[in-house]
Amino acid sequence: MTLHARLVTAVTVLSIVLLGVALTVVWFSVGAAQREQPDANLRAAAIEEAHEVALRGGHTLTFGRSDDDDDDDDGAAEDPTIAKYAVIYGPDGIPRAWTPNLNDQVPPLASFRAPKGTCFDFRIGSEQARGILVGVPRHAGSRLLVGASRADLDREIAFLGRALLTAFAAVVVFTALFAAQIVRRFTHGYEAIATVTRRVAEGDLSARVETIVGSADLDVLQIDINRMITQLDSLFGSQRRFVAHAAHELRSPLTRLYGELSLALRRTRTPEEYRFTIEQALDATRRLKVLAEDLLELARLDGQTDEPWRDLSLTEVMDSAVSSVADDLRQKQITLDLRVADVEVRTRRTDLERMLRNLLENAVRHSPRGEKVTVNASTSGSAVVVSVADSGPGVALADRPRVFDAFWRGADQQASGAPGAGLGLAIARQIARAHGGDIDLLESPSGGALFRITLPRVRPAASPKASETEVSRNRASAATRQTPHE
Repeated sequence: MTLHARLVTAVTVLSIVLLGVALTVVWFSVGAAQREQPDANLRAAAIEEAHEVALRGGHTLTFGRSDDDDDDDDGAAEDPTIAKYAVIYGPDGIPRAWTPNLNDQVPPLASFRAPKGTCFDFRIGSEQARGILVGVPRHAGSRLLVGASRADLDREIAFLGRALLTAFAAVVVFTALFAAQIVRRFTHGYEAIATVTRRVAEGDLSARVETIVGSADLDVLQIDINRMITQLDSLFGSQRRFVAHAAHELRSPLTRLYGELSLALRRTRTPEEYRFTIEQALDATRRLKVLAEDLLELARLDGQTDEPWRDLSLTEVMDSAVSSVADDLRQKQITLDLRVADVEVRTRRTDLERMLRNLLENAVRHSPRGEKVTVNASTSGSAVVVSVADSGPGVALADRPRVFDAFWRGADQQASGAPGAGLGLAIARQIARAHGGDIDLLESPSGGALFRITLPRVRPAASPKASETEVSRNRASAATRQTPHE
């Protein structure tokens, strides 16, 4: 059952229950009011007749008698609108006298259970009547039954019942139609949203919820759903591009590895040729290993890791990252200008070291031989700012928005065939954001690229001696980094 049908049914059933209860109360209340006056008249007629019976010796009725029957009567006459039936019961309960219209249908006294002086319903043959029992004055044990037909009263109550039932049916139909219109007006937005979500579930990510006119409450929901669909489309697109790039990056070294090994097996070769083939295969294997590590790192960052978060010294982690690129520094004779304040950050050591290593490797890769890479780390308010600047050609303005995209490499890097899959900077930014920080790309004073890392700071500066420690580390760093190039 649709939401529209459920709401209409609920409103209609609620209206039926409430209206039914209200009309039932009205019916009983009006019926009781209609009986009240006839019962009062019947009670007055019974009391009057009881006194007349007492005056006649307790065995003679005035109901049903004409003036010609007894000229000595007080003139009491039958009022057909008030009383129609009357019976005098003796102390033993046997009827002593009754009106002629009862014939042989005199009801026995034992059939009445109502208290004396209270009006009640009873039957005379096929006719429904209403009566009252009163005592006869000065005749202990004698009782007088005075009754009247309920035909007029029943007709009025039946007419009232038919009127109320007609009104009930009309109101229910009107309520159902009105509820259907109102619910349709207020639920058409939900139906539109449900249609779009079904299309999205079937794979149509181009579906969008149109603006819902006249439903201000759904405006925010409509915007959020469209934003969610757009985000899903972007995520699926990124996933498709990621898989395509990963397949492309894996295919190149695998093709090279397969080709070198296949060529080596075609004929017998000299040891030098075999050595060259093995070196080529080893280089392809090394590229596969680096790519696999980067892919695993991306997957690990998206998932959960058991490594705890700790307060670590930035200088200690930076030293580990620098040692991992020491060979590249020596091969290209790059000078590393390192200025790192002795501060602590809350981090996972593996992640922070990987981020710093990726930025250092990127700086060394794009710096010409014999140039310099500058690393600065300092505190700024509640944050730690680390900048890594190279001496390379920098990044073109058109390429800067994509430099942190996974598998993206500049045109010059692709043309040169430089190693790398374009995952280093993507991993670095993901690590920074996992720490609550970020990485920005700026332009260094030397014209190269400058990557600035901003990380939250967990503790204030350790002591006033921090600057002295930094200066001494700079001197030592300059000495050790420049020695291989002299």
